[in-house]
Amino acid sequence: MRTRCATLTLRTRTEYGRIVTMMGARIGQRVARLPRGHGLTQAALARMVRTTRENIARIEGGGPGSGVSVDMLVALAVALEVPVGALIDEVPARSPR
Repeated sequence: MRTRCATLTLRTRTEYGRIVTMMGARIGQRVARLPRGHGLTQAALARMVRTTRENIARIEGGGPGSGVSVDMLVALAVALEVPVGALIDEVPARSPR
C-alpha cells in the first residue's frame, strides 16, 4: 500500500511540475509581449517591479526554474497595467489609459 501511495504522489508531483512549467511558459510569453507594447525594456520593467533585468529575462524565457511568485505576478500586472488574469489566462489586456 505504501508503494502505491508513493507512486501516486510521484505522479501527482510530476503532473504538477508539468502544469507549473506550462504556466511559466505562458506567463513568460505574455510578460515578454506586453512590455514591448508599452515601450518598456527588460531593465525598465525590472526597476518597476524591484527585481533584476536577469530575473525578467528568466521569467520571459519560461523554461524550468522560471516560476513566478504571486507577489511578482501582481507586481508585473500592476506595472504593465493589465489584470493578473491577462498574464495567466486568455483574458484580454486593457489598453493603457
